Amino acid sequence: MGGTAKAQRVNMRYTILGRTGLRVSVMGLGASTKFASLKGNNLPQAEGVLSKALEHGINLIDTAAIYNDSEAILGELLKNKERESYVLNSKYFPVTDAGQPIPVSDVRMSIERSLSLLKTDYLDILQIHGVRPESYRAIIDQHLDTLRQLKTEGKFRFLGITETIKFDPHHRMMKMALEDDLFDTAMIAYNLLSPDPETHILPRCLKQKVGVIAMTAARPTLSVNSRLEALIAKAKQEGRIAPDALPDSKPLNWLLDDSTPTVAAVGYSYVLAEPAVHTVLSGTTNPSHLIENIQSALAYPLSEEKRQRLQSIFRTPPHHEPWSTYDL
Repeated sequence: MGGTAKAQRVNMRYTILGRTGLRVSVMGLGASTKFASLKGNNLPQAEGVLSKALEHGINLIDTAAIYNDSEAILGELLKNKERESYVLNSKYFPVTDAGQPIPVSDVRMSIERSLSLLKTDYLDILQIHGVRPESYRAIIDQHLDTLRQLKTEGKFRFLGITETIKFDPHHRMMKMALEDDLFDTAMIAYNLLSPDPETHILPRCLKQKVGVIAMTAARPTLSVNSRLEALIAKAKQEGRIAPDALPDSKPLNWLLDDSTPTVAAVGYSYVLAEPAVHTVLSGTTNPSHLIENIQSALAYPLSEEKRQRLQSIFRTPPHHEPWSTYDL
């Protein structure tokens, strides 16, 4: 997001994360591989990001075993914080390089290592990480009993699952997961350029009271106007959107106002206006940028008229493949 957001303090909003009953901030901190790079001499920057997050009311922190040193950094920075003051999520990666489910002994090893690095006795939410549709069934068949046992042992409180944004633009895995109804939370790739989950995934989550954690709300294409203009030009050439649907120059600037001064800011307010979404992740490693993102998340929601116009433009038309959020 750009640096034009106003600097006024805004009060964080909270919601109940579906059937978990957890009270979570509507923006969460995504401590990804970027966050993991803030080690050694850069550790004060990581501390600054986390401090600003907590200071501004963020209480949901999301990480993963495969995010390099992210868990270790968080463990060090959170060790003196009251454990009940934040909701801590992590993930284990469920397959080998060959795409086969890892042994159940490795599932336990990964989770116990995460707990050790995070310096905690339990995770609020354990998520199965980046599950592809072709691997889903084997993972569930081979890992579910062990996961249930680990939950019984108190290693985690709730079970979640996350999509892979690169390999599953149709959200096929999430459809399968919702059919099984085994998961308390779902991390879903969702943004105003790829709103397809609104038609089949998010309504089902709402009905089943699955807590939805949105990722990819502000992709680089929303932050860099040249990328956005190139994407819209290509979509017009391919017949994905009508030639007169959007202007060629600054195609989404009609969405901007004092509350949402950049297109990336609109990205957060768009996602949070969806009734099924409980929280959206921000993965920035810049404390000032994080504050801007929080302000965007707490901005006035888009009017229904603007939302409907965006939906009519960007929902995948017949005979076209969905855009991969990974590429946006």
